[in-house]
Amino acid sequence: MEQASVHIEPDAFIAMIFECDRYPADVTTMGVPAVETCRVLARPTRDSVVIYERSGSSLLFTARQAVLWIRVVSRSAARLRVEWDLVQQTETATGWEGAFAEVLVPGAIRMPVSHGGWELDSVAHTASYWLEVGLGGSVPDIFISEGALLGLTRALLARNEPTTPGR
Repeated sequence: MEQASVHIEPDAFIAMIFECDRYPADVTTMGVPAVETCRVLARPTRDSVVIYERSGSSLLFTARQAVLWIRVVSRSAARLRVEWDLVQQTETATGWEGAFAEVLVPGAIRMPVSHGGWELDSVAHTASYWLEVGLGGSVPDIFISEGALLGLTRALLARNEPTTPGR
């Protein structure tokens, strides 16, 4: 679990996570973008969103893709918890079947496991992040390092941290 000091309002924190089209494009590992494409597919409720996300690729790394259901699972005055899970699709001889299967791109590997979440503690001014991910296929070690897996999270938090004059 990664933890960082933050000063962000709960609604801004949710927007930071849900608005995937605003994820930073400059987070890379060996020149491969952590997120090359991300778009909202559905907003089932005020507190949930379904997104499609695909990483970049290179000669050493085939793009990974996933459809994720992100939702607020608990909210109080002091704490906010947001989690995500992979939307399941089934591979067939001709492609993929299941919810949102039509957005999956041929040639990119569908991640077989993706679950994680965020917890914002408004009293302690901390945000915690955890994930369980299976990238699928063969992956060079450099792409599964802590820096590669948490780079996007760190960039999101840094970008959303309020700035103070002279800082």
